[in-house]
Formats: sequence, structure tokens, C-alpha cells
Amino acid sequence: MLALAIEGSTSRASICLKKDSEILYQEFSDNPKTHSEFLNAAIERGLKSAGLQLSQIDVFACSTGPGSFTGIRVSSSIIKSFAMIFKKPMFTTDSLSVMAMAAYEKDPSQKQILCLTNAHKNMVYAAIFENGQISSEIKAHNAGEILNFPDLDQALGLGDGFAVYKSDLKFSKSNSISRDLRFADFPDAGTLCDLAIKSFKNGTTIEWNLYKPLYIRESEAEEVLKLKKNSAKNLT
Repeated sequence: MLALAIEGSTSRASICLKKDSEILYQEFSDNPKTHSEFLNAAIERGLKSAGLQLSQIDVFACSTGPGSFTGIRVSSSIIKSFAMIFKKPMFTTDSLSVMAMAAYEKDPSQKQILCLTNAHKNMVYAAIFENGQISSEIKAHNAGEILNFPDLDQALGLGDGFAVYKSDLKFSKSNSISRDLRFADFPDAGTLCDLAIKSFKNGTTIEWNLYKPLYIRESEAEEVLKLKKNSAKNLT
């Protein structure tokens, strides 16, 4: 089974081609300003390297977010187009679950995981996972609010939010959060491929037109527009 996945919701973009559990091609980019250029070109390089055509792919995958509005729109537009044109199924899941599932796959003994990704403006997208399952709603929080989460107990911390807001995340309980360099702080397309293949075999993929992005916060443009409208109302 062949899967093509792309991930562009965070500052690290990636693409991956897999045949069952074998990686045929994988590439990463750490320049968020060029995700749109990178993803399309990397897909071309990957197909050429693997000697494949898009029509041979069995399932296409991308994440729903949360994360970069532009990155989510670009990656979902690419994958939806492929799925529509070639009449193939899609797999989608949120970007925090992609990170957590990669860690559980690497070390199934992990119990609790706290994922924090940078939402900018002193905010993080956060979710708690317990024994391989998400156990809290994904929400945007002020970085300092994470200290007050009541259910953290010897959790593994994943995500770039830990590095970006290190000074705000000084946990009062000793060893309540551990960081481990074995585990990635970004969702990756390789894990998406694995999840997509499993979903395909289980019959839980979706049609391209059922994709729904996970936008938790308004985009910066929407926030600016709202401020302008509120200012205009105050003036009148």
C-alpha cells in the first residue's frame, strides 16, 4: 500500500512517501515562509526518486491543524486536490495527535503526554494524551496557564511551545513534566503516512470534500479586521 502525506501546520514542514512501513522518500523544511514552494517541489522530488506517479498512491494524508493558517490551507489544498482528481481516500487528524502518536509508537510505555505548539502572541495550542488516546479538548491557552493544568502527572512534554515559552513554563511540581530528545517537537508526515495506511485498512478514511480544518484562533488578518471594526464602532 502506498501513502503520500504532507505536514505544514507548524514551522517545520515535511513530506513522506511510504510503501507499507517502508519509507520511500522523506524531506523536511524549517523555513515556514516557503512552505507552499517547498511542499509542491518536495512532492515532485519524492515521486521522481521513488519512480512513482500520483495515480499510484492509495491514500493521501495531511493534518487539520491547529497551527499556521497558511500552512494548513496550503497542505490541505494540495492533498484535497490529489484525492479529488485521482478519486482516492484521504486521512486527516489534528497535528498534536500526530506528535503524540509518534512518541507512543517509539515508546509504547509512555503514559501521559502533554503537547504544546506555538500559537504565537504568548499563546500555545495544548492537549493531554493518556495511554495513546487524547484526553482533553485541544484549546489555545496563555503559556502561563499551563502551570495550572490539574491533571498533569509525570507527563512527557512535546512541542515547540516548550522552547518558545520556556520562561513561562517553570513547573512548580518537581518532575511533573519531562523532556526527552528522543521524541520530535513537530508533527511529521512519516507518522501521518503510518496513520493513513492503518486508517485505510480499517475503512476509516474520508472523502476529500469532508475535510475540515481545525482553526481554534482567528487569523492575524481577522484579528486586525475585528480591531478596526471595534475602533470604528467606538468612534461612532
